[in-house]
Amino acid sequence: MLPDKKYNFYKRIAPIAKIGAILSLVFFFIYASYQVTHPILPSEKNPVLFYSNQTGDDLKRIVLKAIESAKKSLFLQIYGCTDTAVINSLQKAITRGTVVRIFYDPSGSGPLQKKISQATPLIRSGLMHKKILILDEETVLIGTANFTPTSLCMHDNVILGLHSKELAHDLQHSLKNHLHYTIGGQKIDLWHLPDFKQECLNNTLHLISLAKETIHIALFTFTHPKILEALFLAKKRGVNIFVALDYYTARGASRKTAELLQEYHIPLYINKGGKLLHHKWCLIDKSTLLLGSANWTKSAFTINEDCLLVIHTLTDFQKKYFWKIWKNIESHSIQ
Repeated sequence: MLPDKKYNFYKRIAPIAKIGAILSLVFFFIYASYQVTHPILPSEKNPVLFYSNQTGDDLKRIVLKAIESAKKSLFLQIYGCTDTAVINSLQKAITRGTVVRIFYDPSGSGPLQKKISQATPLIRSGLMHKKILILDEETVLIGTANFTPTSLCMHDNVILGLHSKELAHDLQHSLKNHLHYTIGGQKIDLWHLPDFKQECLNNTLHLISLAKETIHIALFTFTHPKILEALFLAKKRGVNIFVALDYYTARGASRKTAELLQEYHIPLYINKGGKLLHHKWCLIDKSTLLLGSANWTKSAFTINEDCLLVIHTLTDFQKKYFWKIWKNIESHSIQ
């Protein structure tokens, strides 16, 4: 093609290309908006899903959709449930005939039984700290978020969605501390806490000892000396460790840990305050994920009712998803 003809050709198609780019951008925003307003719940086709407000997910909308989707039964174990919309949705589920069972900690939820008759307060020596929602004996939402306005809409949290009848059954009926599953082709371990034999703690220490390259940790509270010691040993053998802590606990309960991490020259990221960094997860070699309701404290492992999941061999998509969360943490932290 001659230079003049080539110029005229590009001149003619430039407006079309520009319109195409604009339409693609519009489509992207429409799709992203639809994903937020119409969240997808776990299913046989998509049995393992993650949700986080740091990746643009609306955790409150996801929880409300989950409750509204329950047709036969709904089981909830929760530390804090005070969100009015969530409570109203639970009441509507009861009205439409769904069998609802709720177990909660009164220190985090107040007198919830006065609002929902099916709610049972659990008073323990420690906290009833779990955050587990089970729908129709097959769909599970489990993670770090309480059902409060701030936890769902403001604080940094992650919820894991799982479609598994076996897991849903065991969470309600099994008394075993350690259970194994294969969900969507991924091996998943579930630990119930407290664990008086320290098997869960020892497994956590073992996984840290297997780390070869990197460990990324995001925790609301970190005070457990044995886990801290395991990290120092990993650091000595050349593992690159990065820790993110909440602003308020880093100046309170986790202050000694923060000081020791800095003393060992482990990069420490502290969020800027205002909202809580409420995460409770650890990513080892960008492949093995520890996630649950448990902070890394002695109370979480020995006194509180908590849970911890270990997801082995993350998919490429899941790795990118948590890397996006980590980069968001870095960009909103003081090092």
